[in-house]
Amino acid sequence: CVLPPALTVPEAILRASLSCTVPLDKLAQDSRPPVLLVPGTGLNPRENFGWNYVPALRKAGRSVCTVQLPQQAMGDVQNAAQYVVYAIQTLATKSQKRVQIIGFSQGGMLPRWALKFWPQTRAQVEELISIAGSHHGTTNTHTVCRPQCAPAIWQQKSTSRFITALNKGDETYPNIDYTAIYSYTDGVVLPSTEGAPTGISSILKGGKNVVNISVQQLCPDVATDHLALGSYDPVTYALVRDALDNTGTARLTRVQAYQAQLCSQRYML
Repeated sequence: CVLPPALTVPEAILRASLSCTVPLDKLAQDSRPPVLLVPGTGLNPRENFGWNYVPALRKAGRSVCTVQLPQQAMGDVQNAAQYVVYAIQTLATKSQKRVQIIGFSQGGMLPRWALKFWPQTRAQVEELISIAGSHHGTTNTHTVCRPQCAPAIWQQKSTSRFITALNKGDETYPNIDYTAIYSYTDGVVLPSTEGAPTGISSILKGGKNVVNISVQQLCPDVATDHLALGSYDPVTYALVRDALDNTGTARLTRVQAYQAQLCSQRYML
């Protein structure tokens, strides 16, 4: 039996990084699981989610929590994973339920590192919804990181040792539902189009508990970019809510009932 690595970040710092819309000791009173939001590279929870997902999910009656990653999510992703591990363990313990995670860009990929190297968290997570997740890195960094760049950006290089380690073996676990949402016009997490030799970066490989959905599958004419996906895109939000509110992954067939409205709508709120 190989023990998971100890959390080396002081508990006081980890505790301060976690913020919820309800007191932690009240989470168990909610009949639904808590939702954990993980921000993308260069963003904090307020910038990424404070004006969109937090108020929208609160309005929907959900208990919402965010995790502040160190250095605006620009530092070592392996270190940042400790913050996500702490958040998962705390929310699962306090709510007595498995956690639902929504992550944008690095925030969609990062929980996978936590699940891989802290295996005890796999029983504490119900689902992971990644929005433009950098699951297989991005070829963007091949030109950005010349000669150097921030650790998190370097680690998200498609050929980095970090990405290789992340995807070695199984990419997903059978007891967790995975919904990966992406756009063919994402210009940050690349490749993002069909036919790329290495495949679309934001797609996850797995079994029946994994679904990959592009916003163009619902609205073929939209040109949703990376930041729009993770902030205000109505199609993305509809897919997120479908995954949160139903058993299992998001289903395109359920969201298609609102296709005309979503494809003509500019913002999620």
